[in-house]
Amino acid sequence: MVSHSGCTHVNIQFVIENERLRLNLSDNGCGFDPARADSGNGLRNMQERVKRLNGVLKLNSSKGKGTVIDLVVPLSQRRFSARS
Repeated sequence: MVSHSGCTHVNIQFVIENERLRLNLSDNGCGFDPARADSGNGLRNMQERVKRLNGVLKLNSSKGKGTVIDLVVPLSQRRFSARS
């Protein structure tokens, strides 16, 4: 996050509840337009990996307002694909 965002502060929160792991990352960086982030593989790879874990990935970002990534994956009955 730091190298691309130019942020000076990152908040990382891990919470385990109801047999799920929630990871929340937020920064105060420059932000970006997620709709225009198709050119690289970073976000696509994150989404594919979370999908293989039967999880949910939410991303909220806008120019000048930083980025928030919220990831939730189940801890029980995890199913991994052959590529995990």
